[in-house]
Amino acid sequence: MEAPDTKREQIIEAALKRFAHFGMGKTTMAEIAKDLNLSKALLYYYFPDKTGLYATVLDRLFSSGEKEFGKHLKKVKTSAEGIAAYIDLRHSFIEKYFTLLEPSNFTELENHPDLIKLFEKAREQEKRHFTEIIKIDIDRGTSHVSDPEAMAELLFEAILGLRMLLIKNLKSHFRLDKEILARIADRQKQFAFIFLKGLNA
Repeated sequence: MEAPDTKREQIIEAALKRFAHFGMGKTTMAEIAKDLNLSKALLYYYFPDKTGLYATVLDRLFSSGEKEFGKHLKKVKTSAEGIAAYIDLRHSFIEKYFTLLEPSNFTELENHPDLIKLFEKAREQEKRHFTEIIKIDIDRGTSHVSDPEAMAELLFEAILGLRMLLIKNLKSHFRLDKEILARIADRQKQFAFIFLKGLNA
């Protein structure tokens, strides 16, 4: 018999492929079970509901993205380079997994405990990365910010707010596509560079 952890990993991988191609709403647990030649009963043994499985898939992707950014952060020499790397990597991530991450997936799921816990964890991880970005210029002696955590939180909230505002406004007129995602990333960079320049003034 296969080890339980191996079977669980296979389910996560199969779910990722389904969610990434068809989206969360158009994927059923029966289809995931069929892809793996599993009974639905065995699938539900590992993941009692689809939203819990979806949260597990997202957690896996977010962890992978965080590790990737950590590698890039070690190579940058200024806070501006750091924020550019963050926005570029996040843009590539969203573009690659757009069907899985499309905002409509969360309309009816935002109160699910697994997703609430996951997004709280992801936000804290992003805030830590922003703090590391702010500290790059402090360590170089070009910034004299006394509370990098507070500045990082402010920058993070502004970037997040800008993203949500642009998505809300653009979706009312256009389909949210790659061109619009690129425009959002560009606006975020413009704002972040102005913010960081102000800190270094």
